[in-house]
Amino acid sequence: MAYIDHIKVDYSDQTDELRKEYIKRDKKYLAQIIQDRIAKDIDNIVNRWYELNDIGHIPVEEKFLDLLKEAEQLYSFGYYTGAVAIVGIATEEYSKFLYCKYIGGVDKLTQKDRIDELQKFNHISNILKNKLHDIRKIRNECMHYNAGFKTLQDEELKLKAKNMLNLYKDVLADIVDKNVDSINKVISAFNSDSEREFVLKCRNIMMKNGVNLQLPPNIKNQVRQSVYHVEEVDIEGTLFKEITLFDIFDGELPLVVDLTIPQSDHISESGLKEGNIIFATLISSVSDVGMTSEWNLINIDVP
Repeated sequence: MAYIDHIKVDYSDQTDELRKEYIKRDKKYLAQIIQDRIAKDIDNIVNRWYELNDIGHIPVEEKFLDLLKEAEQLYSFGYYTGAVAIVGIATEEYSKFLYCKYIGGVDKLTQKDRIDELQKFNHISNILKNKLHDIRKIRNECMHYNAGFKTLQDEELKLKAKNMLNLYKDVLADIVDKNVDSINKVISAFNSDSEREFVLKCRNIMMKNGVNLQLPPNIKNQVRQSVYHVEEVDIEGTLFKEITLFDIFDGELPLVVDLTIPQSDHISESGLKEGNIIFATLISSVSDVGMTSEWNLINIDVP
C-alpha cells in the first residue's frame, strides 16, 4: 500500500492571523478523522485490550513500566510491530534493572549474556530465564526485520505481539504487589485523567480483595430499605444537601445520600442528628460499570 501524507498545506502566503485560523480549522478536522477512526474500530480496540493478561499493581516507578503501557496501547490499536519492538526494549530495560539490583557494577553485557548471568547466580529462575530469552528472540526477529518476520500475516503478527506482551507480564509478576492490605495504597496512588478508568480499576481492585460492589448486568436500579445509623448530616449552608448513612444489618460501606430541598427541610425540622437510628428507603441507578451511583432518598422515618 502506498504512503500518502498530505495532512497539511503551506499557508505562508497568508497573514499570521489568518494562517493560524486556517491551521486551527485543519487541526479540528484532523481530530474528527482520529475520532472516526477510533469509533469505527472501537470494538476491536477494546477486545484486543481485554485479551491481555491482568497482573495487578506493580509498586515501582521505572521506565520499563512506562514502556509496558506504551506497548499495550500499540497492541490495542492494532500496531503489532510497534508493540513487539517496545516490549523488546522494555524487557531489556527490566533485565538491566535486575542486573543492577542483584549483581551491580558496570553492565556492558548483551541481553543474552545478561539473562544467563542473572540465572547463573540464581537471581532469576530457569523458567524466567527461558521467558526472557523467548522475548529476546522475537525482539531480534522484529528489530532486524528478517524475512520470516516481514512476511507474517496480520493475525500471525497479532499473536506474536500478544504472546510477547503476556510473556513480559509473566516476567514482571515477581514484583507485583501481592499484599491484600495494600488496597488503599493502590487506590491512593492511582493516577488517571479518566474518571471512568479510575472507577473501573477501583471496582476491580476491591473485587480482587474480597469486596464485590458490582451488581448483575440485568439490574438497572437498586432499592434499599433498612435501618440505618446516621453517620453525618450535611444540610447547613451548603449547595448540595446530603446525609451519610450506614446500614446496620447489611452495611459494608457508608452510603452518601443526596437530598432535595424539601427533604433537607424535613430533616432539619425533625431534629435528626448524627448518631440517630432511622428507617429509610433509598434508591440508586446502576452505572455502566455495574455499581450504584448517587443514592437518593425515597422516604425516611425519623423517630
